[in-house]
Amino acid sequence: MIKKKLLICTSSSITINSFFYNHIKILSKDYKLILLTNTSKFPLNDEILKLIDFYEIPILRKINFGIDLLTFFKLIFLLLQNKPDIVLTVTPKAGLLAQIASFLTLRKKRVHFFTGQVWANYKGFKMIFFKSIDRLICLLATNILVDGKSQQDFLLKKNILNSGESTVLLQGSICGVDLKKFKASKKMKILIREKCGIKENEKIILFLGRFNRDKGIYDLLSAFAKIKRNDTYLLMVGFDEDNLSNKIEVFPKKIRKKIIILGHNNNPEFYLAAADILCLPSYREGFATVVLEAAACKLPAVVSDIYGMKDSIIHKKTGLFFKTGNIKDLSKSIEEILSNEPFRKKLGLNSYNRIRKYYDSKKISLALRNYIHSLIN
Repeated sequence: MIKKKLLICTSSSITINSFFYNHIKILSKDYKLILLTNTSKFPLNDEILKLIDFYEIPILRKINFGIDLLTFFKLIFLLLQNKPDIVLTVTPKAGLLAQIASFLTLRKKRVHFFTGQVWANYKGFKMIFFKSIDRLICLLATNILVDGKSQQDFLLKKNILNSGESTVLLQGSICGVDLKKFKASKKMKILIREKCGIKENEKIILFLGRFNRDKGIYDLLSAFAKIKRNDTYLLMVGFDEDNLSNKIEVFPKKIRKKIIILGHNNNPEFYLAAADILCLPSYREGFATVVLEAAACKLPAVVSDIYGMKDSIIHKKTGLFFKTGNIKDLSKSIEEILSNEPFRKKLGLNSYNRIRKYYDSKKISLALRNYIHSLIN
């Protein structure tokens, strides 16, 4: 039996490595998979490469009319060459270019997966321009997936979506959590703390993600500087998009020596196992997968009260919300958890139980497979 073709297009291989690995393993059993993405910064996982037909395509995060036009024509060529039965796009630039190309090449099933909005905190012309891109994607796509109920409500409120035209898989999340990979580990906790020079009885606040202003990293640094505990470290793991190492020089030496900045790492579960609390003070976010991963390691989280985070924790049961941009409230929330060990452990256990019930990656991958089946049939 000839397999139907499913083409997946994203702006970056990070999206595939981080979110689509389990999806690809399951979908490859039923479909011939074709992947178009940019691997200029990070290579694809070797196991993924065994399961797909891969084409390198230079989709950039930022606007570059010359390169974007060349990419668009390459997309047209690859779509005509491969003739996929379904096109699935993730990330805004990939969504825009590949949905237009898919429409023009008469692909009958065109799915876009919303995982957050770049324009959520923009104003004026910039906001209007980027909102219009999302509206165009919705017009071109035949089907829309959204990775969380609060994001779906936000898109409805902003008139990007119409009622009833989008789907949230199960309870939300683009991929859920691999519970075999993300788990509490005493051994890893000791190893990472030894590597970073942190004692077992000292506390670690972990930030895991891209270092840029939208992620609230400067709010987190300022809040950390206000914490009066002497036994607490801030561990920052991720891709540095904002030259963060130089920018912490403004803090006193006694604060700087407690801030440990590490680069991007392909094993975030190691650092989650070593930490006491996750902090994600973002100004914009889709469904925050890293919060689910932390919960699988029995870590509570302190997160900003933006729409994309509303699905990731239950306030005072699995973590704490703080008022977005309020450094004092952020610092207070962190100290509230760190200063109360029974409360911290209770939040962590509640988080873990919630993840096991609703966000197992296998369940979400099967839900995506069933969704794709329903479109084909």
